[in-house]
Amino acid sequence: LEIKDRRRIFFLLYEMMIWTMVPGGILQVLGQRWEIGAMQTVVAMVLICLIFGILEKIFRIYKRQNDCMREVILYWKGRSCHIKGFADTGNHLIEPLSKKPVSIITFEIWHTFFQEEDMHLYRWIPYKTVGKPDGVLQGIQIDYMVIDRGKDSQIIEQPMIAVTKQPFTGIFHYSILLHSDYF
Repeated sequence: LEIKDRRRIFFLLYEMMIWTMVPGGILQVLGQRWEIGAMQTVVAMVLICLIFGILEKIFRIYKRQNDCMREVILYWKGRSCHIKGFADTGNHLIEPLSKKPVSIITFEIWHTFFQEEDMHLYRWIPYKTVGKPDGVLQGIQIDYMVIDRGKDSQIIEQPMIAVTKQPFTGIFHYSILLHSDYF
């Protein structure tokens, strides 16, 4: 067996132990406090497993989204902006002239980071989504962007940044949706 297979087997055994020990322990405690018959035991077991399964699913979603969070620093004309970013595998937006990947920031960050005198540098970036077959985002090429990936950092020279007025949704608060090429 490969190491990946051994880890998977260990994880499955661990998960099986949790799924049997935790509900069994809860039933043991309930049985000591109240007289529980066979039907009540079955109903309690189903409810415990259902609640435990829902909590496990929520934890996995939380962990998956947390693994996608990054610290990002934008640099533009001597200014810097520290924000939280989300590594989005679905962001494949490309600026059509330079063919550069485009990351998307919130309007609040855009409004505080860029100034009126920068407007002549803006580019229009077309996009398509399920809900909007043809839209356009306002974008600009900044000096560079640093993405903290835990043990190391990635420096992107002259990245394209676009703005959206739509708020980002999710468990975590983030201000930039990173392009899939950056991770």
